[in-house]
Amino acid sequence: MFLLVSTVGLNISRFTHQMIKRRVQSLAPPSPNSNAHPLTRLYTTLFGNALHPHPADCSARLVKTVTFNLQPFLRLLQMTMHRYATVGILEAALLVLLAGCQQCVLASSDTLAPEVLQNNGTLYAVCKVRPSTSLPEDLPKVYGHVLFKQDHPQEKVKVLLRFSGFPRDGSPEPRAVHIHQYGDLSRGCDSTGGHYNPYGVNHPNHPGDFGNFEPQQGKINTMLESDATLFGSLSVFGRAVVIHEKIDDLGRGGDAGSLLHGNAGRRLACCIIGVSSPNLWNMNLKQYSRQLRRN
Repeated sequence: MFLLVSTVGLNISRFTHQMIKRRVQSLAPPSPNSNAHPLTRLYTTLFGNALHPHPADCSARLVKTVTFNLQPFLRLLQMTMHRYATVGILEAALLVLLAGCQQCVLASSDTLAPEVLQNNGTLYAVCKVRPSTSLPEDLPKVYGHVLFKQDHPQEKVKVLLRFSGFPRDGSPEPRAVHIHQYGDLSRGCDSTGGHYNPYGVNHPNHPGDFGNFEPQQGKINTMLESDATLFGSLSVFGRAVVIHEKIDDLGRGGDAGSLLHGNAGRRLACCIIGVSSPNLWNMNLKQYSRQLRRN
């Protein structure tokens, strides 16, 4: 068996793009149906139903990838054939190509951040919030974290906001939170520029327009989804998150400022977005979940 597997591996570079494409296209789309082809069932288990590009579109790059990574390919092929006895050698080889295609689809360019591979395609980011150094003394000093998790370039990024330092007395005032263009804190939060606006659209349609959040007992603890991305040329890595003094008017203020920044007032606190391991996200998500249960 190993000899046969080795032969398949050593000759994988002879598969042409057209051959692989025809074979992959002959498979049914992923389906949870227990009567589906075993390859289809395993493919659904691996990737779910949300993989947008057709796997065959990745075949040319995958042939090159497998050719230069022969040993991992052979190991994965052996495991696949051992687990799925009804799968033939050619089908098993194609299945392993499909598995590699997950990485192909994840790449929005020819270069992947190493963290993408280390975390099974997911990127994590963190932003440690501190009060602006140019903040007047009479405004609240806000501390905390902004955490990001994105499982795939085509999916929305999950954002976890955890802030403290807002006034506990009186009626809580909603505060606006946005991503700003520059990760420049040389003049406190005032040097972070305007809203990050890669598409040149009006506020509140910028990818980092998170909205308004009302503190509870001096804290903001919430999770949302955003159109910002951690992948590709429009990644928000290196940019800033800013917590504002006032409520965002969401573009309804009737003036130029409303369509630029929502008239959200001065910048209380900010931070620069950087790459993170999954650990900080997982820890804060547990704390967030516990607080939700208590409430």
